[in-house]
Amino acid sequence: MDKVDFDYELGEALGGSKVYIDEQDLRNHQPCVESCGIVTVKVTLHEVIKYSDFESRCERTNSREHERNKIEAKRTAIDRLKERIVLLEKEIEEIEKTDNEWVKISDLIPESKKEAFKERVKQFIEREDEI
Repeated sequence: MDKVDFDYELGEALGGSKVYIDEQDLRNHQPCVESCGIVTVKVTLHEVIKYSDFESRCERTNSREHERNKIEAKRTAIDRLKERIVLLEKEIEEIEKTDNEWVKISDLIPESKKEAFKERVKQFIEREDEI
């Protein structure tokens, strides 16, 4: 666990103190590890003081609604990306129309990047179909 948590917050923090499974997990979730330090701890289960009916607890959580919200957020993000693509395409067309002595923007973009962009758009559309 984080050494600062161990020294100052163990048993005192309102939200409790977090213990991570290993050093890498701690590093992944706690950005201040380099400055705070690391302490290894051993957690021992003394006794169960209250049992829980896991199935009834799961019924209370609304995981389906959470999943629906995540899917809806992804759909919204995809819709916004599609709208942005359309706007960018219109901007490019407008710039290319005023092409007096200027080089077309699309000519400045390498073919490989154009293809990569088209492929990403396809992937977004396919993801939307999966949702």
